[in-house]
Amino acid sequence: MKIIVKIICVVILFASLGSCTKDISVGGDNNGTQRNVGLRVFFSYQGAEFSKDSIYYDAAGNPYQIEELKMIVSDFFITHLGDTIKDTTNFFVIIPEVRDYQLLELPTGSYSGSYGFTIGLDAFDNMKDPSQFTLLSGLRDPDLYRGASGNYSGYSFLKIKGKVWDMTDSTTTEWAFDYEMADSLSLTRARNKNFSIVSDVDASFEVVIDVDRIMKPFDLLTVDEIKSQSSDATDYAFAQMLRLQLDSSIVMY
Repeated sequence: MKIIVKIICVVILFASLGSCTKDISVGGDNNGTQRNVGLRVFFSYQGAEFSKDSIYYDAAGNPYQIEELKMIVSDFFITHLGDTIKDTTNFFVIIPEVRDYQLLELPTGSYSGSYGFTIGLDAFDNMKDPSQFTLLSGLRDPDLYRGASGNYSGYSFLKIKGKVWDMTDSTTTEWAFDYEMADSLSLTRARNKNFSIVSDVDASFEVVIDVDRIMKPFDLLTVDEIKSQSSDATDYAFAQMLRLQLDSSIVMY
Protein backbone atom coordinates (compact mmCIF):
# COMPACT_ATOMS: atom_id res chain seq x y z
CA MET A 1 0.00 0.00 0.00
CA LYS A 2 2.81 2.47 0.89
CA ILE A 3 4.50 1.81 -2.46
CA ILE A 4 1.25 2.50 -4.32
CA VAL A 5 0.77 5.77 -2.41
CA LYS A 6 4.32 6.89 -3.27
CA ILE A 7 3.77 6.09 -6.95
CA ILE A 8 0.54 8.08 -6.94
CA CYS A 9 2.34 11.05 -5.30
CA VAL A 10 5.04 11.02 -7.97
CA VAL A 11 2.45 10.86 -10.75
CA ILE A 12 0.54 13.77 -9.21
CA LEU A 13 3.71 15.86 -8.87
CA PHE A 14 4.78 15.29 -12.48
CA ALA A 15 1.25 15.91 -13.72
CA SER A 16 1.15 19.21 -11.86
CA LEU A 17 4.55 20.17 -13.27
CA GLY A 18 3.33 19.48 -16.76
CA SER A 19 0.26 21.64 -16.32
CA CYS A 20 1.62 24.68 -14.48
CA THR A 21 3.47 27.60 -15.99
CA LYS A 22 4.73 29.21 -12.80
CA ASP A 23 7.15 28.16 -10.10
CA ILE A 24 5.87 25.78 -7.46
CA SER A 25 7.27 25.41 -3.98
CA VAL A 26 8.41 22.02 -2.73
CA GLY A 27 10.00 22.10 0.71
CA GLY A 28 10.76 19.81 3.61
CA ASP A 29 10.40 20.44 7.31
CA ASN A 30 11.56 23.74 8.81
CA ASN A 31 14.92 22.47 10.09
CA GLY A 32 15.78 20.66 6.87
CA THR A 33 16.19 17.17 8.30
CA GLN A 34 13.67 15.67 5.88
CA ARG A 35 14.99 17.34 2.76
CA ASN A 36 16.66 14.93 0.36
CA VAL A 37 18.19 17.38 -2.13
CA GLY A 38 21.29 19.22 -1.03
CA LEU A 39 24.07 21.52 -2.16
CA ARG A 40 27.68 20.66 -1.36
CA VAL A 41 30.06 23.61 -1.63
CA PHE A 42 33.87 23.45 -1.73
CA PHE A 43 36.12 26.51 -1.52
CA SER A 44 39.47 26.09 -3.25
CA TYR A 45 42.58 28.16 -3.87
CA GLN A 46 44.81 27.32 -6.85
CA GLY A 47 43.50 23.78 -6.88
CA ALA A 48 43.96 23.11 -3.16
CA GLU A 49 41.47 23.49 -0.33
CA PHE A 50 41.05 27.09 0.76
CA SER A 51 42.14 27.81 4.32
CA LYS A 52 41.71 30.90 6.49
CA ASP A 53 45.02 30.01 8.13
CA SER A 54 46.96 30.26 4.88
CA ILE A 55 48.88 33.24 3.50
CA TYR A 56 48.20 34.02 -0.15
CA TYR A 57 49.51 36.67 -2.58
CA ASP A 58 47.51 39.30 -4.46
CA ALA A 59 48.03 40.60 -8.00
CA ALA A 60 50.86 42.91 -6.86
CA GLY A 61 52.61 40.19 -4.85
CA ASN A 62 51.46 41.43 -1.45
CA PRO A 63 50.90 38.67 1.11
CA TYR A 64 47.38 38.55 2.51
CA GLN A 65 45.07 36.44 4.64
CA ILE A 66 41.29 36.10 4.33
CA GLU A 67 39.71 36.07 7.77
CA GLU A 68 36.03 36.14 6.79
CA LEU A 69 34.31 34.77 3.70
CA LYS A 70 30.51 34.66 3.48
CA MET A 71 28.07 34.34 0.62
CA ILE A 72 24.26 34.54 0.54
CA VAL A 73 22.62 31.84 -1.60
CA SER A 74 18.88 31.97 -2.31
CA ASP A 75 16.26 30.90 -4.81
CA PHE A 76 17.58 27.36 -5.35
CA PHE A 77 15.65 25.73 -8.19
CA ILE A 78 15.39 22.55 -10.24
CA THR A 79 13.81 22.37 -13.68
CA HIS A 80 12.11 19.20 -14.85
CA LEU A 81 10.83 18.86 -18.41
CA GLY A 82 10.57 22.63 -18.78
CA ASP A 83 8.92 23.44 -15.46
CA THR A 84 10.50 24.80 -12.30
CA ILE A 85 10.55 23.29 -8.84
CA LYS A 86 11.56 25.89 -6.30
CA ASP A 87 11.59 26.63 -2.59
CA THR A 88 11.59 30.41 -2.26
CA THR A 89 11.56 30.34 1.55
CA ASN A 90 15.15 29.21 2.09
CA PHE A 91 18.20 31.46 2.27
CA PHE A 92 21.64 30.20 3.18
CA VAL A 93 24.84 31.91 4.21
CA ILE A 94 27.59 29.81 2.65
CA ILE A 95 30.88 29.73 4.57
CA PRO A 96 34.03 27.61 4.05
CA GLU A 97 33.55 25.85 7.39
CA VAL A 98 30.28 24.20 6.27
CA ARG A 99 30.00 22.12 3.12
CA ASP A 100 26.49 20.67 3.07
CA TYR A 101 23.17 22.54 2.87
CA GLN A 102 19.78 20.81 2.65
CA LEU A 103 17.46 22.49 0.16
CA LEU A 104 14.38 20.59 -1.03
CA GLU A 105 12.34 17.47 -0.44
CA LEU A 106 11.35 15.64 -3.63
CA PRO A 107 9.59 12.32 -4.31
CA THR A 108 11.64 9.42 -5.62
CA GLY A 109 11.99 9.36 -9.40
CA SER A 110 14.06 10.67 -12.30
CA TYR A 111 14.43 14.36 -13.05
CA SER A 112 15.56 15.83 -16.36
CA GLY A 113 16.50 19.47 -16.71
CA SER A 114 18.82 21.73 -14.73
CA TYR A 115 19.55 23.13 -11.31
CA GLY A 116 20.66 26.55 -10.18
CA PHE A 117 20.70 29.21 -7.50
CA THR A 118 21.19 32.92 -6.95
CA ILE A 119 24.01 34.55 -5.04
CA GLY A 120 22.09 37.46 -3.60
CA LEU A 121 18.49 38.32 -2.85
CA ASP A 122 15.61 39.76 -4.82
CA ALA A 123 14.73 43.39 -4.17
CA PHE A 124 11.90 42.52 -1.75
CA ASP A 125 13.93 40.22 0.51
CA ASN A 126 16.99 42.45 0.27
CA MET A 127 15.13 45.24 2.05
CA LYS A 128 13.92 43.11 4.96
CA ASP A 129 15.26 43.75 8.43
CA PRO A 130 17.17 40.78 9.89
CA SER A 131 14.44 40.39 12.53
CA GLN A 132 12.01 39.41 9.74
CA PHE A 133 13.93 36.20 9.09
CA THR A 134 13.71 33.11 11.29
CA LEU A 135 16.09 32.72 14.22
CA LEU A 136 17.89 29.91 12.34
CA SER A 137 18.43 31.99 9.22
CA GLY A 138 21.97 33.06 8.36
CA LEU A 139 20.51 36.44 7.42
CA ARG A 140 20.25 37.26 11.11
CA ASP A 141 23.99 37.86 10.84
CA PRO A 142 24.49 41.58 11.57
CA ASP A 143 27.77 41.56 9.67
CA LEU A 144 25.92 41.04 6.36
CA TYR A 145 23.18 43.60 6.92
CA ARG A 146 24.15 47.05 5.66
CA GLY A 147 21.14 48.99 6.93
CA ALA A 148 17.66 50.10 5.94
CA SER A 149 18.54 53.31 4.08
CA GLY A 150 21.35 55.50 2.87
CA ASN A 151 24.32 54.53 0.72
CA TYR A 152 24.67 51.09 2.26
CA SER A 153 21.24 49.46 2.40
CA GLY A 154 20.15 45.84 2.26
CA TYR A 155 22.59 42.95 2.49
CA SER A 156 26.07 42.11 1.28
CA PHE A 157 25.68 39.08 -1.00
CA LEU A 158 29.40 38.35 -0.86
CA LYS A 159 31.70 39.53 1.92
CA ILE A 160 35.46 38.97 2.01
CA LYS A 161 37.48 40.53 4.83
CA GLY A 162 41.08 40.07 5.80
CA LYS A 163 44.48 41.68 6.17
CA VAL A 164 47.29 42.44 3.76
CA TRP A 165 50.92 43.18 4.54
CA ASP A 166 52.90 46.03 2.98
CA MET A 167 56.46 44.74 2.94
CA THR A 168 57.79 48.17 1.88
CA ASP A 169 56.36 50.04 4.87
CA SER A 170 58.45 49.79 8.03
CA THR A 171 55.92 51.76 10.09
CA THR A 172 52.56 50.11 9.42
CA THR A 173 52.90 46.77 7.70
CA GLU A 174 49.39 45.36 8.24
CA TRP A 175 46.28 46.78 6.59
CA ALA A 176 42.67 45.61 6.54
CA PHE A 177 40.60 45.05 3.39
CA ASP A 178 36.85 44.58 3.02
CA TYR A 179 35.21 43.52 -0.26
CA GLU A 180 31.42 43.42 -0.52
CA MET A 181 29.17 42.58 -3.46
CA ALA A 182 25.70 44.04 -2.90
CA ASP A 183 23.18 46.51 -4.32
CA SER A 184 21.80 45.16 -7.64
CA LEU A 185 24.67 42.77 -8.32
CA SER A 186 22.98 39.46 -7.56
CA LEU A 187 24.24 36.58 -9.70
CA THR A 188 22.23 33.57 -10.91
CA ARG A 189 23.96 30.40 -12.09
CA ALA A 190 22.48 27.24 -13.61
CA ARG A 191 23.70 23.96 -15.05
CA ASN A 192 21.99 21.20 -17.04
CA LYS A 193 21.63 18.17 -14.82
CA ASN A 194 19.74 14.89 -14.92
CA PHE A 195 19.48 13.04 -11.62
CA SER A 196 17.42 10.53 -9.67
CA ILE A 197 15.99 10.51 -6.18
CA VAL A 198 16.32 7.05 -4.65
CA SER A 199 14.69 6.02 -1.40
CA ASP A 200 16.94 6.66 1.63
CA VAL A 201 19.65 8.22 -0.58
CA ASP A 202 19.97 12.01 -0.80
CA ALA A 203 20.81 13.78 -4.05
CA SER A 204 23.64 16.29 -3.73
CA PHE A 205 24.80 18.89 -6.25
CA GLU A 206 28.45 19.89 -5.97
CA VAL A 207 29.81 23.39 -6.49
CA VAL A 208 33.45 24.48 -6.35
CA ILE A 209 34.30 28.15 -5.75
CA ASP A 210 37.85 29.17 -6.61
CA VAL A 211 38.75 31.96 -4.19
CA ASP A 212 41.99 32.60 -6.08
CA ARG A 213 40.02 33.58 -9.18
CA ILE A 214 37.79 35.96 -7.19
CA MET A 215 40.79 37.83 -5.83
CA LYS A 216 42.99 37.57 -8.92
CA PRO A 217 42.78 41.13 -10.38
CA PHE A 218 43.08 43.09 -7.17
CA ASP A 219 46.02 44.85 -5.54
CA LEU A 220 44.73 44.83 -1.98
CA LEU A 221 46.90 47.74 -0.86
CA THR A 222 45.52 49.94 -3.64
CA VAL A 223 41.92 48.68 -3.52
CA ASP A 224 41.40 48.02 0.16
CA GLU A 225 37.62 48.46 0.12
CA ILE A 226 34.77 47.61 -2.24
CA LYS A 227 31.30 48.49 -0.97
CA SER A 228 29.12 48.22 -4.13
CA GLN A 229 27.96 51.81 -3.72
CA SER A 230 26.08 52.62 -6.92
CA SER A 231 26.45 56.37 -6.33
CA ASP A 232 30.25 56.03 -6.45
CA ALA A 233 31.28 55.22 -10.03
CA THR A 234 34.77 54.00 -9.13
CA ASP A 235 33.61 51.81 -6.27
CA TYR A 236 30.76 50.37 -8.31
CA ALA A 237 33.10 49.56 -11.20
CA PHE A 238 35.28 47.56 -8.80
CA ALA A 239 32.14 45.85 -7.45
CA GLN A 240 31.13 44.86 -10.99
CA MET A 241 34.61 43.43 -11.49
CA LEU A 242 34.24 41.50 -8.22
CA ARG A 243 30.94 40.07 -9.49
CA LEU A 244 32.53 39.11 -12.81
CA GLN A 245 35.36 37.34 -11.01
CA LEU A 246 32.92 35.53 -8.74
CA ASP A 247 30.96 34.37 -11.77
CA SER A 248 34.08 32.95 -13.40
CA SER A 249 35.14 31.26 -10.15
CA ILE A 250 32.09 29.00 -9.83
CA VAL A 251 32.20 25.47 -11.25
CA MET A 252 28.98 23.45 -11.00
CA TYR A 253 28.80 19.66 -11.28
